Formats: sequence, structure tokens, C-alpha cells
Amino acid sequence: MHNFKQLIQNKAGAAAIMVGVAVPSILGTAALGIDVGNWYLRRAELQSIADAVAASAALEAKYGNEYGVSSAHGEAELTGVDTSEITDLTISNPPVAGAYTGNAAATEVSITAPGTIFFAGLLFDDVVNITARAVATAGVISEACMVGLEEIDSKAILSSGNVDLVMSCGVASNSNHDQSIWVNGNVDFDVPFVMTAGGIRDGGGELDDTPTQENARRLDDPYEDLTPPFFSGCDHNNLHVTSSIDLSPGVYCGGLQLNGSGTVNLDPGEYIMDAGDFSIAGDVSVYGEGVTIILTSSSSSYGSLKITGGTDIDLTAPTDGDYAGVAVYQDPNADQDNSNKITGNADIALEGAVYLPVGQLDIGGSGDYAGECTQVIASSISMAGSAEILNNCEGMPIRPMGPLRAQLVE
Repeated sequence: MHNFKQLIQNKAGAAAIMVGVAVPSILGTAALGIDVGNWYLRRAELQSIADAVAASAALEAKYGNEYGVSSAHGEAELTGVDTSEITDLTISNPPVAGAYTGNAAATEVSITAPGTIFFAGLLFDDVVNITARAVATAGVISEACMVGLEEIDSKAILSSGNVDLVMSCGVASNSNHDQSIWVNGNVDFDVPFVMTAGGIRDGGGELDDTPTQENARRLDDPYEDLTPPFFSGCDHNNLHVTSSIDLSPGVYCGGLQLNGSGTVNLDPGEYIMDAGDFSIAGDVSVYGEGVTIILTSSSSSYGSLKITGGTDIDLTAPTDGDYAGVAVYQDPNADQDNSNKITGNADIALEGAVYLPVGQLDIGGSGDYAGECTQVIASSISMAGSAEILNNCEGMPIRPMGPLRAQLVE
């Protein structure tokens, strides 16, 4: 009995037993920690790929270009991360999960690859898959409010003579000609940026302090989807106004000519110029709020915008409806040599977009061209005067136009 008591009280070798039991657990935990650390590292690498691919895919979607899985793999390789083990790469526009589900302005990217297993295979039989996900949108970062849409010819933007242009938004040309933007004479641009898909010919203008970019990507036309309204008949024929009058929206067959003197008030609505000009001359003053001038045609003849006189002109675009934010709209079926003018010595404020997609626009004279929220978009624009154009567009739903940038939102 005495020997038995000594035996059960003997603690020699207990530490060895405890160590023998604990060591496998400690080593297993350490080994699993190494694998988990590698998985976190791999996920960070995959996340960088997902972010890059989502940003590129969102930009291409915004530009209306296809961006498939092959393009995504090419973009992934540019990150410098090993992409050889990616087992699944999915691009969804719009996203199928998350806060941006169904939002066509967003693009979702999901990437899956196996995690490297050093020791965890002793504990798990299944393959460990690592997934990263990103969602991006793309939008205008710097607005341009004077844009030439011409894509081939020179002088899509031309400034010559004495030009003093002050704008809180940029100047851009979509022409890839090496003289896409032509600046000549006593020209001073005080604008945030000047950019072109082609080149700039500076023949003495003051562009030294203005950020410029040549060979840039063309800007998308945000009004390209707009179409002329359906109309029939005539509310007026070749109307010529020479004294004060209040006018109503409608179809002005042969256009509308305002000159002489007096004050013309335009009630809110759409003024459809059917095969005729919208013309302001003489000493007339013209006012209108919630107004869109539409230059279209029920035949093969199209009119133009011609402001060559006047004393005070203040036209503001509507804030709702099909032509929200558009003060002047030209039918894209108009003649390619269509000529438009904003010249003379009037005080002119056109609030909203002046959209002349196939016409040339001449801006000149000694008038005061100022607008708190103005876009001037034409096939080509020629300036030979002073203008102050601002982009304080709170409450005016113009469509932003300018260089794009992608933004990660998830």
C-alpha cells in the first residue's frame, strides 16, 4: 500500500507528457496562422486587381465601349500581381449584389483564386478559395462648357483677334487634327483647362498659365440622345416682330425674326423653328424663362441661331421635361454648313446649353456675353470678342461634359 501511494504521488515525467500533448496544438496553431497570413496577403493582392479592373470597366462602360473578360485579364496583368491562378473573374454591369444592385451607372467585378496551403492541409481537406470584389462608377471630374464636336478638321475651336475669354469651366475640342485648337492674335484665356483630341496651334495667344492637354480622349456628347419633338402644322408663318409683344410656345414655320425696338417676352415652353431662323437684331430686348428654342425642319431646309443685335437678351432653359437644361437645340439632321451667330453689341445671358451639333457658331462683337450657367456645344466655334461664361449651375440640370474619372464605391 505504501508503494502504491508513492507511485500515484510521483510527478516525475508529467511535464514531458504535458509538452507532448501541447506541442502538436501549438505547432498546428502556428502553422494555421502562417497560412491565414498568406491568405490575407493573397486577398489584398486580388483586391488590388478587382479595384483596377472595376475602375477600367466602369470607364469603358461610360464611354459606351465593350469590356470583356479578356480585357479584364489584360488589365489585371498590369497590376504586377500574379494572375495565373485566377479561377473566376466576373464583370457585371449593372451589379448583381450590394448597394448598387441594378444601377446601370456602376460596374461590379468579382475575382476568385485558390489560397496557398502550406500546413492547413493537415487539418482541412477542401481547397480554400479567396474572393475579392469591387464596384466602381465613372463620372465627369472637370466640366468643359465650350466644346467643338468636330472630329477631323482643323479649327474646331478658333480664337483670333482681340479675345478675352473668362470661364469657370474648360475648353475642349474633339478634333484629332494637329491644329484642332487654333489661337491667334491678342487672345487671353482665363479658363481651368484646354484639351483636345489633336493638337494646339498657339500663334500668340496667352495660354502659358492654362493647363493644356493634347491627344486627349474625345469627350462624349451628353445630348446625343436628344431628338426633335413631334410637331405638325403651323402656329405662325414667317413671323416678323418689330415692337413689344408677348409670345407663346408653338410651331413657327419659316422661323421667328425679332428686330426693331421694344421688348419681347417669351412664355415658358418650346419654340419650334420649322425651316427657319431664330433671329434677334436691331435694338429689341428679349426675355424668357423656361424656354427652349428648337431649330428643326419638316422639309429639307433648316434654320439657324442668329443673334446679331439687340440690347438685352436673357433666356433661361427649363428645369424639367425632355429639354431640361437646354436653351437652344439644333436638329442633328441640319445641313453640315449650317452657320450660327452670337455677335453684335447686346448684353447676352443664355442660361443652359446652346447645343448646335452640326453647325458652326461665331461668337464676336463688342457685346457682354455672360451667363451664370452656360454650355456652348457646336460642331465648331469661332471666337472674336470677349465672353464671360460661368458654371454655377445649381438648380439648372445641364448634362455634365468633360474628362471622366472612375471612382470605387464598394
